[in-house]
Amino acid sequence: MKTILLSLLISVLFRTGEDCIMIFWNLENLFTSSVRFYEKVNRVAKHIFIASEGNLPVIIGVSEIENFQVAWRLVNVTALARGEYGIVHAESPDHRGIDVALFYKKERFKVLYRKFKPVINNEGELLRTRSILYVKGVLDHLDTLHLFVMHWPSKWGGVRASTPLREAAAAAFTGEVDSILAINQSANIIAMGDLNEEADLVSPMVRPLNILSPVKRGAPGTIKYNGKWETIDHFMVSANMVNNLEPVFCTDTSSFIYSHPHLLEKDRAFLGVKPKRSFIGPRYNGGISDHLPVVLRITRSW
Repeated sequence: MKTILLSLLISVLFRTGEDCIMIFWNLENLFTSSVRFYEKVNRVAKHIFIASEGNLPVIIGVSEIENFQVAWRLVNVTALARGEYGIVHAESPDHRGIDVALFYKKERFKVLYRKFKPVINNEGELLRTRSILYVKGVLDHLDTLHLFVMHWPSKWGGVRASTPLREAAAAAFTGEVDSILAINQSANIIAMGDLNEEADLVSPMVRPLNILSPVKRGAPGTIKYNGKWETIDHFMVSANMVNNLEPVFCTDTSSFIYSHPHLLEKDRAFLGVKPKRSFIGPRYNGGISDHLPVVLRITRSW
């Protein structure tokens, strides 16, 4: 028993002051039936490693994956395998058959509870979109974190018609956040996802969380649509985590957009560059995703 307690103490002391890197990436229809699926998962793993600056991230959130088989392969048969990741995934009611998932380094994060919250509209009807993934866990045996991974409905069908769908997703999410804060106003909450909206439109829907404005490293946004760069992939944190108010915290510069020449291609229609997507319609385009990933570094103050 003394040996176990000593090992735990050494582990805690060793982790004190060590940063926690998190990444979110929309992987653009990562299906086993896709052309060159195995090549794509290996390239995804490579860029996750590079984006985390040579240290495998503690938490990885993804969207647009097909199923558990895809999730398992991504972290077990690629360069990510040495991270020994656990997987949180469930099939969603999405009409396209795409899901969200969370991967966590078992060495540093212990899952205590997981939940998949369906999105319900004002009429009480289940929306065939991605569920809200919620995970409660402990980082480095010290800090309880509440994590969310989301992929809100797109603007397909027009902004006016689709806005209520995103508002329903926001309501499902903030309902969970309110429940957490009702129990503990100082809870460490971190949410990530493709919300299909810029920060100024998302912010009123996700109060009291703070949307982090990512530092733009080589790309002015996470997607490019009709020649315009937009940042629709976000990290959000509870107010107490900003600027060293808690043992684990982040600052205004803790988040950044990861860009790499291999993730971009020339934008022949609108000039400049754009994310190199996997497919253009049915045609294989050779890229990884039409989104760039966002990275968050959480720091421990003691």
